[in-house]
Amino acid sequence: MSDIRSLFVDGTRVGEVRLATSYLSRLRGLLGTRRSSGVPLLLSPANSVHGVGMTYTLDVASVDHAGRVLHTSRLHPFGLTRPRRGVTSVLEVASGAFSTLGIAPGVILTWSDGTSC
Repeated sequence: MSDIRSLFVDGTRVGEVRLATSYLSRLRGLLGTRRSSGVPLLLSPANSVHGVGMTYTLDVASVDHAGRVLHTSRLHPFGLTRPRRGVTSVLEVASGAFSTLGIAPGVILTWSDGTSC
């Protein structure tokens, strides 16, 4: 369903990321997961996400083809993010994790094989 890789923020390894690249894995997203799992999910391709059925708040990053974070926001259960120009992937994780991982607008995200988002 999803592939787990090492996540890098501006070249520094900060943890793991699950890649959701199939239609079904992107549709499911983090639905049914526990807040405590803490592993971010990268949905690609995607330019927005929804929180339908979620029981906890998410940190969400809109990412361009080069892996640059263009925008971050907080997504409450049953909320949604708006599509943004230039966004090709969306990273989501339980709220509060972005500050720990160092994810903010302008940083570059890559994963273990050196591929950008």
